[in-house]
Amino acid sequence: MAKIQHSKQKVFWLLRQLSAVTLFAFAAVHIGVVLYKLDRPLLYEDIRSLLSHWGWMLFYAFLIFLVISHAYMELWRVLTDRNPSPRYKRILRIVLLSLGGFLLVLSEWNLILLGR
Repeated sequence: MAKIQHSKQKVFWLLRQLSAVTLFAFAAVHIGVVLYKLDRPLLYEDIRSLLSHWGWMLFYAFLIFLVISHAYMELWRVLTDRNPSPRYKRILRIVLLSLGGFLLVLSEWNLILLGR
């Protein structure tokens, strides 16, 4: 592992590690629910009844947020690996935040509609 120089990099590294561990735990719960709690074949009504409970709705809302934020952090890491110009970083940040925000709003909106 490369040496971490700045405190900003340390915080970013810690956030990536925490989101990865949390995402793994949430994904394990999601897979367990889909495999063992829901009947086969998976029906729209079963998923809708699961999401009608506020606890599961909150769980899946946080899971969606974790997936999008973790993807943002990793894309940022990969695309700025070669230390590009500040202008490129600014444009990339705008594009990634816009795309992530759009996906988050779209996903959460669909989750809310499905849980009604």
